[in-house]
Amino acid sequence: MQWKNGAELTAYIAEQQYKVGEELSDILYWTLLIAHDLEINLANAFMAKLAANEAKYPADKARNSNKKYTDLQSED
Repeated sequence: MQWKNGAELTAYIAEQQYKVGEELSDILYWTLLIAHDLEINLANAFMAKLAANEAKYPADKARNSNKKYTDLQSED
């Protein structure tokens, strides 16, 4: 999947949807297990990360750009 894009990626995912779902389930399982063991509230961590990303990558500057947040800030 990593080296596909566009129509090729869309077709691959459609053909392999069950397998992709299995892989995502594995990732989710381990994520939940680690969060539980480390006593991390994922909902809170997720919301904090969204807020941090929003501050680092303001939509008006970051949209359609692949620049790192430090390069976006230097445009001020």
